[in-house]
Amino acid sequence: MICVSREIAARVVNAGVTADRIHVVSNGVDVERLRRVQAQASNGNSAPPRLVGLGRLSPEKGFDLLIRAHAAVRADIYHELLLIGSGPELDRLRALAAELGVEDSVRFSGFQADPFPLVAGGSAFVLSSRREGLPLALLEAMALGVPVIATRCTTAIDDILAHGAFGDVVAMESVGGLAEAIRRHLRAPVVLQQRVQAAAAHVERYSIDETTAGQLRVLHLVHERATPRLRRFPFSHKV
Repeated sequence: MICVSREIAARVVNAGVTADRIHVVSNGVDVERLRRVQAQASNGNSAPPRLVGLGRLSPEKGFDLLIRAHAAVRADIYHELLLIGSGPELDRLRALAAELGVEDSVRFSGFQADPFPLVAGGSAFVLSSRREGLPLALLEAMALGVPVIATRCTTAIDDILAHGAFGDVVAMESVGGLAEAIRRHLRAPVVLQQRVQAAAAHVERYSIDETTAGQLRVLHLVHERATPRLRRFPFSHKV
């Protein structure tokens, strides 16, 4: 079995699968393409500053927490919030923004077939999730060179952000933690900008080439362990 993170692997073990049958290989992102988008982007120089969230508008993504944090910070630092995606929570999130008096600074773009130029133009990417396996949107934002803030919604966050070396990590379900991280970034954006720049080589670990190679290594191992009857079929590492 191939799991995309150590946390999911642990869940599978708890479900009864023996550890020697489990391999952790992350999903990959198209790093080369994202860096081409980055080269053509405005590099987050929007005025006013714009936070970006990306994903399905559903409860586990925690966009309600992000809207509340945005509202708390907007009271003293003006900025905008762009949410990219569609889903069943749209009406509830719109109503929440209106209730908090920030409907004029929260924009819902709907589903975007190519969201990356919008993400690349943001001042920061915020992952507010309550639950994730491996958050590809976070990796994509990092590959785009966008400063990142993320809730510790999975142990994979510490792997991706190296325990805060490459971005800001806050407690899950914490509106206050999100608000404080956003406030710090808007007041001193250079800190997270430097962290995401330092992550450039780290992000390569999650490229499609690297993750495909990891999957092929697992398939090769399975082939080597197969019964003689199955091993009559050749296996190649070539894609």
